[in-house]
Formats: sequence, structure tokens, C-alpha cells
Amino acid sequence: MARIELDLAHSYKADPKEDADYALRPLRMAFEDGGAYVATSAFAGNSAGNSGGGLAVEFGSQLLLASSTLSGNSSNQTGGGLYNAGDAFVDFSTFASNSGVWGGGGIHNLGELDLGGSTLLGNQSSSGDGGGIANGRNASVTNSTLSGNTSAGVGGGIAASDESFTFVTNSTLRSNSAAPNGGGGIFVDGSFTLNNSIVAESSGGDCGLGIYHIFDGDNNLASDDSCPFNGVDVNDLFLGPLRDNGGLVLALAGGFALAERFGAPLRRLAEYDGAGPGMRMNDGKCDPAGRFWAGSMALDFREGAGALYRLDPGGAVTRMLEGVTISNGMDWTEDGARMYYIDSPRRTIDVFDFDPARGAIANRRVLVEIPEEAGVPDGMTLDSEGRIWVALWGGGAVRCYSPAGKLEEVIAVPAPQTTSCCFGGGDFAVLYITSARDGMSREQLKRAPHAGGVFAAWCGARGRAARRGTPRHPSRSPPSPRHPDRIGG
Repeated sequence: MARIELDLAHSYKADPKEDADYALRPLRMAFEDGGAYVATSAFAGNSAGNSGGGLAVEFGSQLLLASSTLSGNSSNQTGGGLYNAGDAFVDFSTFASNSGVWGGGGIHNLGELDLGGSTLLGNQSSSGDGGGIANGRNASVTNSTLSGNTSAGVGGGIAASDESFTFVTNSTLRSNSAAPNGGGGIFVDGSFTLNNSIVAESSGGDCGLGIYHIFDGDNNLASDDSCPFNGVDVNDLFLGPLRDNGGLVLALAGGFALAERFGAPLRRLAEYDGAGPGMRMNDGKCDPAGRFWAGSMALDFREGAGALYRLDPGGAVTRMLEGVTISNGMDWTEDGARMYYIDSPRRTIDVFDFDPARGAIANRRVLVEIPEEAGVPDGMTLDSEGRIWVALWGGGAVRCYSPAGKLEEVIAVPAPQTTSCCFGGGDFAVLYITSARDGMSREQLKRAPHAGGVFAAWCGARGRAARRGTPRHPSRSPPSPRHPDRIGG
């Protein structure tokens, strides 16, 4: 790889007589040799007749861009600031006031993009999608800010096309806009993960959407100014269980809410006493009577700052456990006599005696101790025989324990940060396993390229249908029943 290290005072402007298609001809030549490292540099006022007004990374090449600024660059096609068809690693850089005619005012990605600690401000796609970023393949956006970006199509902040993978973590998208379609903050037509991020003050033409995510072609994930993703810290949102008479019960930073359908305004159900700055919900599930249990944790992982809550059908909220650090997996036996529970830092699977009639727990004891080398227990589910399947964060595995706590099976997962699991499929014979890629280094992601994916395992066990919640908004009659696809617990 060619290494180009430049001082902060040095800026670059392309000579149109040299090459109108690429902003920086020497850097393009370096890419043809395999790649380039560019640091503390500025690329300003460049234009390209093709793609990549500021910089262009060709297929098979690699760019490492650090602590640099790309501003006022333009492209007659896509990628006003950066066009990437190879591998681009961008850290602590700024893309400001760049423009692309057909998409990707700031960045157009058709390769592998890893954007960290960076800012995209006031970029524009004048005739296409993705004012800030247009993603056509794999893009990871971490600890970054996208603000004031605009698109004449969809995705003022980010537009992601079909068959793309987009991961947004610890980032803020604010005051981005798309007209006349939707997804002022984010428009997604591919695989999408949003974690610990804020999407706020977005506008999206006809719909005013913060996020528009296509499900089966044409369904909104959220809509209007009342949507949970348009002005609420997404880290504070937990999508909870299906309700018996339609909709989803949600656990938010400030309390419990009801989403009667995708795109409908949220309706507040109840508050809980531990809500406040620096806190969020982490995991939840319904007990055999349809009560919704959800646990909280501190964003800074303070020991004992969280709690476990129970939301009853009438709207009452009860604190069931105190001194919780990272509330995670829970489930109940088929007869409702036992409740299993995980507070992750304890590295145990605990069991309570459970009273289904009153929703009471008692006699907490340790059923399983997880060895440190195996990882940290995260989400869990029970199969039809009462066996416990638990995902191990940092262990790249799901372990199965008998009701007596004996280890019976281990499923290796090609993603170290295994997060949860549940049974699904028509006969509940498929174990679906989720994972994360939060905080993983580039080297770790190279060794585990499937991190953050969802996996399916046929393990010889069968699960059970997920229990549905019964909470309802007291001032409204329930909507007509719905029949979603079957997903087990």
C-alpha cells in the first residue's frame, strides 16, 4: 500500500486539464498500486465529471483516510466528497458542503465503508438519493454525526439500497431532509441495524419521516413527528412483544408505550420510577399471563443502577428486582412454576419460584454459573422440553442447559458477540440467533465478517409460540386482531 502522509496546512485542488473524472490524479495512481493512507489533509473545491468529486477509490483498492476535510467538492454523477468501490476506512474526518447529482452528496459507497468519529455536514444530492451517504453495499457508521444533509430523492442523511447492509452505532442524525419522498434521516431498502443513536428533527416531504424502512416492499417503520425514531434516542427504544389484539408493546427510556401498527403515533401506557438521563431498557418478555417484564441498565454500565419491572394489563408498573446491572434474558416454564433470569455481569442463570396468578417471584437461586472463558450470558429462550438456550456475548456460541442446569449442547456461532436466540418457523424447529458487531476493531471484523448477522440453526429441538402481551391503552377500544407470521420464544 502506498503511504501518503500530509500536513494539515496542505490542501488539494484538482487540475481540470489533468483529469476531469478524478479529483486527485496522484492518489488515483496510488490506488492502482493497491491503496493509500491519507492523513491531516484537505480536499476542497474539486469537481469530477464522473464519480468522486473529492476522492475516488477504485474496485480492489483501499483507502485509509484520517483527520482530513473534504469540502465544496462536486460530482456530476455520485459521491460528491468520496466515491468508494473498494475498501474505505475513514476516521475523524469532515465532509462538508459536497454535492453529487445522482446520489451520495457526501459519500457514495459501493464497496466496504467503515466511517468512525466523522462528521457529514450540509452535503447534497441534487437529483438522487442519500444527501449524506448513499450506501449500495456494506457500510458501518460509528460515533459520527450527520447534520443538515439534503436529498432530492430519499434518505436525507443516509439512503441504503436493496441488498445493502447498513450499521449505525453511537451516532447522531439531526436536521437532515429528503423531498418529496421519505426517510429524512434514513431511508433503508436493505439490511439495517440502528443502535444507541439519535435520529431527530428530520423531514421527509409527504411523510415527514425520521426513518423509512421497507418491509415487504412498502411498509413504514415509523412516521410523522410522533414516531419513536424522529426525536427519541433510539438506544432508549426496545421493541417488545406482540399484543393479543394487535400492535406492539414498547419499553422506552421514559416508560411503556403502545404502537398499534407500523407508522401509527405511539400511545403512552405507563411510566416507571427508574426512568431518567443515562438509563435505558435492555430486554423484555411476556410471562404466561401476558404481563410484560422489561429490565433497565445504565448507559455507563454502573453496577446495580438498573431494575426489573412488570407491566400489568391494567397499566400498573411494579419494580420486581433492584440492584440490576445489565438486565438481560428471561423466560418461564410451560407450567409457569419457574422463571429464569440473567443479569449479565453476574455470569449466572438464576431461577425463581413463580406465581402465575399474582406474577410474583421468590426464592432466587443460581442454576448455572457460566465460566469466564465461555463468555457473558445474554438473551435466552426455552424449548418445548423446558431446556434453556442462552446466547454468550464474547463467546461466539449458544449453550443449551437442562432444567437441572446440566450443559447438554453447544452451538458455535461465527460471530463472537452472540446476543440472543428464539425458535421460529412453522413448526418452531429453527433456532434463530442474533449477534452484534459493536466496538469490534477492523482486525476483529476481518476475522469475523459475519458479526452482526442473524443465523439459523437446526438443532433437533422445538420451541414454543411466543407469549403475547395484554396491556392496552385505557382510553381506546382495541383494534381488530391481526395475524402476523409465527415467531416463537
